[in-house]
Amino acid sequence: MKNPKSAFDFLARPPRRLKPRKTGLTITSDKAKSLADVSSLIETVGDIVDHMKIPDHVGVMWRYPAALTRKKNALYAKAGIDTLPGGIPFEVAAVQGKLPQFMERVAELGFKGVEISEDSIDLPAGGRMKAIRHALKNGLTVFTELG
Repeated sequence: MKNPKSAFDFLARPPRRLKPRKTGLTITSDKAKSLADVSSLIETVGDIVDHMKIPDHVGVMWRYPAALTRKKNALYAKAGIDTLPGGIPFEVAAVQGKLPQFMERVAELGFKGVEISEDSIDLPAGGRMKAIRHALKNGLTVFTELG
């Protein structure tokens, strides 16, 4: 199918590399989207999104069944969008001393990355490097957030 004319076809689009990109990455958030919402998002902006963060501001890690999380991650992966859980689940796992199990589960659920954050907690000395090693051991890309 031929691409329809852009609404702003008179403006030159800035150059952008095709996926997979190493620079000019777009990371956005999936705040409790349904599978239908995910499909719509992929249809409309899937070509420009590189990573999808699934934050846990509303307790999704306790509410989403594992099967739903896997389906959602699979939809994104098929569109070339890598996923990562937000920092709250990481911080809960760190406080509970369960980072190895957490990193294994993140990978098992189909996430390709993980956020290692200290928004609400302070990791002990060497804790960040230990967490990064656990993530890398499970084949995860490490993200961090400042502020």
